[in-house]
Amino acid sequence: LLQDVERIFRDADDEFKSLDTVKAKLEQLKRDYQQAYENTYISLSVPSLFAPYVRVELLEWKFREQPQLSAMRWYMVLSEYGLFGNIKEDDPDLDVIPKIVENVVTPYITDYLFTAWNPLSARQFESASRLVREVLDHVDGKLQKPQKMLSTVLDRFHNLINLHHKYAITPNVDDKGHKQWEFCQLQYWKALKILRQLIKWRGLLSEDVIKTICGSHIGDNLLPFLSKEMRTLPVQTKTALHFATELLNSLPEEWKAKAGVYGKIYNTIKAYFKLCQQQNVGSDSLAKIKSLVR
Repeated sequence: LLQDVERIFRDADDEFKSLDTVKAKLEQLKRDYQQAYENTYISLSVPSLFAPYVRVELLEWKFREQPQLSAMRWYMVLSEYGLFGNIKEDDPDLDVIPKIVENVVTPYITDYLFTAWNPLSARQFESASRLVREVLDHVDGKLQKPQKMLSTVLDRFHNLINLHHKYAITPNVDDKGHKQWEFCQLQYWKALKILRQLIKWRGLLSEDVIKTICGSHIGDNLLPFLSKEMRTLPVQTKTALHFATELLNSLPEEWKAKAGVYGKIYNTIKAYFKLCQQQNVGSDSLAKIKSLVR
């Protein structure tokens, strides 16, 4: 693809072969004929004129290694486009980079999030979240294209959660040594990983939306197995405590109000505490269980 692009630009006139030459030509036009430049609204077309050169650079962009837009050449070249003379506050040339980020960069990032990004990868979270933050630092997140980008992140998690729920999440047997039990344990840890990765997006995505999705995910994919583990004899406090502690530690402190699905977690642990008392579990283990629901 890059070779095809290079061939196209080789056939272009010299004054259109690079971003620098196009920028210089437009700036010369603004200097020499500023009134005509303003009256004919050339500034409104400038982002579209620069867009092909930006797209070419995006094809070579190794954003996982360097997700910062300001480090890209097109950004540095255009950062002061048209900013000379007496600049008015409403000069459209002040918005060249935001417009390019909105209309060129954001769809490119959205496509990556939809097709290639792995929501469960901690490493890819770092680059993906940085890319999203870069967009939101330049444009209003309520605009259509940024909204689609943010919705794509949530859609990917929705798809993961829906796919996860298609498989067994609680065993149909009470034998904790059964293969089905082992499979459901693995499902629990995978569901917990989904939860943790989604929670990381707080601050970039809507807190209320993330909390709602996480609440449903816990109720559908985590709490059923935890409840099964805690009410099935024989009690295995070390295992049960590990499941419960990891779940609670994954939640932000401000989410831990004892209501809704989060209240159900506490009620499940309280019921387990009573069962352990009936089963004469040691005082050390009882103290650890009780510490989770204080």
